[in-house]
Amino acid sequence: MPSTSAIGVLNGSYEEQDLLQAWLLVVASLRALSVFLGYFAPMQMLPRVFSGIWSGKEKEDDAPSKTVSGLTARTFAVWTTVTCIVTATCALSLDNKTVVALTASSFATVLCFFGLELALYRTMKFGSIVTPGIIASVSVGWLARHYLAMA
Repeated sequence: MPSTSAIGVLNGSYEEQDLLQAWLLVVASLRALSVFLGYFAPMQMLPRVFSGIWSGKEKEDDAPSKTVSGLTARTFAVWTTVTCIVTATCALSLDNKTVVALTASSFATVLCFFGLELALYRTMKFGSIVTPGIIASVSVGWLARHYLAMA
């Protein structure tokens, strides 16, 4: 199996596995930023994500600051910490089918979570889930393809 190297992506001598590794490292970095925001600036991020505006059910008592607490933000940060670690581990262990499957499952869980919050619970705006939805969808597809190609 070819070795993976982010350096290969940078110098132009890369293979698809190198691109997947680079993608996962970028995603892990974005997740690390979300962890930082969840712990140190929670009211800057989460009220914008969990707003309920899309549902048309806005009321004074449903203001984001009342539906998103510090506990919610820290719980989100802990969950994101775990997925950040899983994603970084996968980027460095693309030859391990179990880690690849676990990482793909974590992205599928993200898709389910945001989909349910949008459609069922109506706590999110559609625009709030576009970026994580695209990242999770691309990641699930790419990891599934990689998993199936593994011998």
